[in-house]
Amino acid sequence: MLLVEDDPSIRAISEIALKLDPFVRVESVDCGCDAIGAALQAPVVFDAILLDVCLPDMSGFEVMTSLDISMGSSRPPIIIFTGLVRPQLLELYADAGATAVIPKPFDPITLAQHLRHCVLNRYQNCDRWWKTQLHPKGSANFRS
Repeated sequence: MLLVEDDPSIRAISEIALKLDPFVRVESVDCGCDAIGAALQAPVVFDAILLDVCLPDMSGFEVMTSLDISMGSSRPPIIIFTGLVRPQLLELYADAGATAVIPKPFDPITLAQHLRHCVLNRYQNCDRWWKTQLHPKGSANFRS
């Protein structure tokens, strides 16, 4: 799993929280360029990318677009990790190709579980069902 988060405190807490799950291996970066490089140079495709929208060098949207162009259908699911969760923004994230949103602030104890739920739902028909339902505890899934 690739974690893309520029805030050192949030990145550290997220890494610790994700490593609570023995099946999650985490690599983290703090900017969009490093995220693209890590995704393209990884020996195996990441199971998911947990992506902050506001990064110092580019937006999460730019990261998603670049990975779509470079990886095409082999791009891993991207879960947006942000405090910006207004309904209009959820639509933009979905339109940009994100699989789901995990809002900040988040519960570190359940972060790995939420991430796993979002990735598993990618393979089910859950296109924008977040409009009527949030699960689990605030994560919004909207791409199959």
